[in-house]
Amino acid sequence: MSPALQVFIIMIILLIVVLIFLEVRHRLLNLWKDVSVKEVVFHRLLQETAVVFYDQKALFDEVEYKEGLKKVYRYKKQKVRYLLLQERRELFSNLNALYRSIEDEEDDKYKVLKTTFHNLQKARRVFNSKVLIYNQTITMFPTRYLAIKLNLKIKEYFG
Repeated sequence: MSPALQVFIIMIILLIVVLIFLEVRHRLLNLWKDVSVKEVVFHRLLQETAVVFYDQKALFDEVEYKEGLKKVYRYKKQKVRYLLLQERRELFSNLNALYRSIEDEEDDKYKVLKTTFHNLQKARRVFNSKVLIYNQTITMFPTRYLAIKLNLKIKEYFG
């Protein structure tokens, strides 16, 4: 085999490796972007749901849900995205308890609350599924090493 042919074959192999590397990098960055966008959407909906539920506090039994409404009010004014995960889960838990209290109601005055909470639930499921795909991708060989180089960290599920 001539030296020119050997150099040509090595160059082709290197080109293929570089193209694979660039494709994997592109896929990882797209996954990260997708998860980040879903995270922002979910946190925005969590914030909006807290505002809607607190604004409709007259629909809830003040005695039974006073503590839950107080916690929802506390987070109503803050940027939910900057809260600790435990605080966001506590807010969601309180919203979930309030939703369960009106879940079986058929009155139209609960329609906005139900729709808002259903949108939040949908965004949470989409976010968690994207996080699952992202986390699995960045922890598998060989993408794990590229993810480390790109400083991509594992995202936490909302639960």
